[in-house]
Amino acid sequence: MLLRLTEDIAEGMFLLKGYITLRNIMIPAEKYGWTDIDVLAFNEKEIYIIQCKRGSLNKEQALKVIKWFKNAEHRLKNEKPYSDLIEKMNLKIKKLYIAKYVRNEENLLLENNIEVKKADEVLKEVIKLIKQRLKRGFEGAEPNYTLRLLTLLIQEELIKTDD
Repeated sequence: MLLRLTEDIAEGMFLLKGYITLRNIMIPAEKYGWTDIDVLAFNEKEIYIIQCKRGSLNKEQALKVIKWFKNAEHRLKNEKPYSDLIEKMNLKIKKLYIAKYVRNEENLLLENNIEVKKADEVLKEVIKLIKQRLKRGFEGAEPNYTLRLLTLLIQEELIKTDD
């Protein structure tokens, strides 16, 4: 699955769960230059910092990801308008790392309060959420193109699932 699609599907999962999302939030990098938060998702209780990657990491790369999340959290807590949002709504900050495949780095990330999900797990969850919406009669108001396409594929029975 292409990285961009992983971001679309991650955003879709949160949209389907009722979160408000923002994409590609530019923030200053820890030392110099810029980096971005792939997806930022929040509701009335929590805000998720989401980073999507292609694959597994070695220990050194995992430590860089941990530093990246710490920097992103620091920026959100200390720079407007995000700091105001977090403070006024008393939002709990959560971190989510999504990758096509995950191996050795998972425990290291979990130890640093970074939730880890495989991209295919997120896709399966999105398909399940779409099916639930269709059963309740919600159709035609999909919040992004990827969700519209997945909805069509489900309706036309072109996506095979266990249920």
